[in-house]
Amino acid sequence: MAVQVTESDQIKQFKEFLGTYNKVTENCFMDCVKDFTNREVKPEESSCSESCLQKYLKMTQRISMRFQEYHIQQNEALAAKAGWRSHPTLDGSLLHHPRKNTGLQHSPQYQHTDSMYGRSTLPEK
Repeated sequence: MAVQVTESDQIKQFKEFLGTYNKVTENCFMDCVKDFTNREVKPEESSCSESCLQKYLKMTQRISMRFQEYHIQQNEALAAKAGWRSHPTLDGSLLHHPRKNTGLQHSPQYQHTDSMYGRSTLPEK
């Protein structure tokens, strides 16, 4: 299911991005640039600014990864409550199979191979 992003949502996201960009730029500038007696940016100011930005980007990436891990755990917990189980696939994603026998699993058109183990997931007859 594709999610439609409206123009107003895109504008809102862009404004949030610009606000974040401006805030990071201001913080790094205030922390790193100390000498205003010269037009040139000193090498230590430049390296400080780069380090500041890298730190921010790494922090943002780490928070994003933790957020994704949290949502995966929550989804797995909900799936366990609903009676679903997960199988890892070759690319690391999860393939979900219902625990209850719906009859569809035994139909040849629904048979597939568990790519991680190279075997059919259907019981042998």
